[in-house]
Amino acid sequence: MELVADETTISSADVKAVFDRASKVLVRLLQDGKSVDCGDMGTFRPSITAKTGTGVESAEKVGVELVDKAKVIYTPRVKVKTALKGVRLERAERVLDVPYKSSDKKKKKPEGGGGSTPNPGGDGHLGI
Repeated sequence: MELVADETTISSADVKAVFDRASKVLVRLLQDGKSVDCGDMGTFRPSITAKTGTGVESAEKVGVELVDKAKVIYTPRVKVKTALKGVRLERAERVLDVPYKSSDKKKKKPEGGGGSTPNPGGDGHLGI
C-alpha cells in the first residue's frame, strides 16, 4: 500500500481502502458469473470444472451436481507477462537463517507448579 501511495498523492490508508473495496467488488462480480477487466493487470473470470466421468447425453440432464469445483482464471496483460523478462538472476552463495516471529500474542502460561519444559503435544494450533 505504501509503495502505491508513494507513487501518487493518495495516502496509504486511502490506497488500502480502495484495494479493500476493489477486492469486494471483484468477488461480487465473479460470483455473478462476470469477467472483470482490471486494465494493465489483466482479467479475472469465473470458471467451473465438471466431475470426471460425468458426461450426459443432453443439455436437460446438466445440473449443479455435475460441478466439481469453481475457480478463478487470471489472464495477465502483456505488461504483467513480460515484467520478469530481463530480470537478472544470480545464485546465492549462502542461505541466511531468519527466525519466524508469529504475530500472535504470547499465550498465557498455565497456572500451577509446572516446569519450564514446553508441551510437545500442543493443542494443534500453529500460531500462524
